[in-house]
Amino acid sequence: MFRFSQPALAAAVSLSVGAGLLGAPGAAFAADTGSAVTAQEMASAMTSAAAAAHQAGKSGWKSVSVFNAFGTAGSETAVYDAVNKRASLHEVYGDDEPWAGYAADGKGYYRTLDATDRATARMMGRPAARYAFEANSKYTIARDFTLLPNMAELDAEDVTFAGTKTVHDDGTVDYRFTDTTATTYVSHVSAAGALTGMDISGKGWTSTMTYTAAPQTVTLPAATAVISASALLKGSFYRTAPHDLSFVARDAASTAKKAAKGKNVSVKQVRTAAGKEAAAYNAFAGYPVVKVTSIKGGARVSTTNPWTKKTVAYTVKASGKKVTVKKK
Repeated sequence: MFRFSQPALAAAVSLSVGAGLLGAPGAAFAADTGSAVTAQEMASAMTSAAAAAHQAGKSGWKSVSVFNAFGTAGSETAVYDAVNKRASLHEVYGDDEPWAGYAADGKGYYRTLDATDRATARMMGRPAARYAFEANSKYTIARDFTLLPNMAELDAEDVTFAGTKTVHDDGTVDYRFTDTTATTYVSHVSAAGALTGMDISGKGWTSTMTYTAAPQTVTLPAATAVISASALLKGSFYRTAPHDLSFVARDAASTAKKAAKGKNVSVKQVRTAAGKEAAAYNAFAGYPVVKVTSIKGGARVSTTNPWTKKTVAYTVKASGKKVTVKKK
């Protein structure tokens, strides 16, 4: 599903504010007033600011995260459409393929197809497919906390460090502290008292995140670009079945030899073993991908791709104390 896995974002999540609801560098102001704050005061201020941000975001929000972790740059953009109960997440990380996900209450969620998925979709005659859709009529974005963080979850015990408070002449405030891992956090709070962002920096990485509380619009992927996740899964098993089938056949041969316990392998033992291995594979796939038929001397295991109509088969035959496996 949706993910926030980069080191910088993980550090932000450790504060329970949630990735994407954090901020941007503070601008320089003409008249700043600085003072020290105790750990208790810091915790109280952060809890209050987080709750205010969460309240403001009920009408919708957008977050942008830009980070550099140990020389690898990346970004994430998350959007919540409160009116239509939809959300989106776009990620770019280093040289990896860009990733995107969408979700909708009462509908389900979408994810970007990777290169392997796209190959499967092409085999299935869906070359334009770019997203897999997991239907779920009971799905709610509110339960997906990695996508829709709850700013009010920042409890006092999550911040246990003293720091500094800087009040700017426009009423905005910056709170700064450094934890025991030498990670520095600078939280930005609006004049209205809501958390609007955070800069985080540690040894070898930095993260700048901004949060905008305002109505948003999320447009779901077009139907022509979407393939059912269940159909894609079925296609993936049939696409790899020609390769997997050789293992099913060889496992059947091995199972039959073990059943013979050093004696001559019987035809019945080969057929039983082939049926057992095929059934195990089909149970794993969730589809009757592998078929077993009896032949003279043993069994034939095969698979027919319902999209390409191509059939691949192996014979498994008893041969004294051995079992022969041949591709047909």
